[in-house]
Amino acid sequence: MHNFEILIAAMSAIILFLFGLDSFSKEIERISGERFRKVIAKFTSKPIFGLFFGTIITAIIQSSSATTVIAASLVNAGIIPFKNSLGIIFGANIGTTLTAQLIALKLTAIAPLFIIGGFLFSLTRNKWSFIGKSIFYFGLVFFSLNLISSAVSPLKDNPDIIKYLLTPHGFIFNLVVGTLFTILVQSS
Repeated sequence: MHNFEILIAAMSAIILFLFGLDSFSKEIERISGERFRKVIAKFTSKPIFGLFFGTIITAIIQSSSATTVIAASLVNAGIIPFKNSLGIIFGANIGTTLTAQLIALKLTAIAPLFIIGGFLFSLTRNKWSFIGKSIFYFGLVFFSLNLISSAVSPLKDNPDIIKYLLTPHGFIFNLVVGTLFTILVQSS
């Protein structure tokens, strides 16, 4: 029964993570609007600027997929030419590595402050209060990563798990498992 409880806790934390990630991306898209699109068109006029822009946006919204979809949508809408989108897409891949660095810097430890601060900021009812939700969801993403880590931590001493992870399974098996897990959580 202990493993079942761990599974339920881990799945709940993963679902909370996916919810936070999706909500954060939607909030960023919602607050960006037409003005944001014009800024993107200006910042992507040179591929190197697009690279930096894609990196920064992905690091902020925590989703290279969302950044890539936004770039494709901007091309489709005629806001930027295809060649300008390539810098954004390359930058999105770099931004994904920055996300890993944010985790390595233990941003998960201060995530509750983002949650509380974002919530309180959204209650202020001034012209900038809409940013509070984005801050809240940003904190929720990292808080839920901490929950995932805590939920599965009892497994680190499980001899069956250790044996399974240390047993080579072959390149194709690992590729399939990694692909399926990425599809499941919608994030590399």
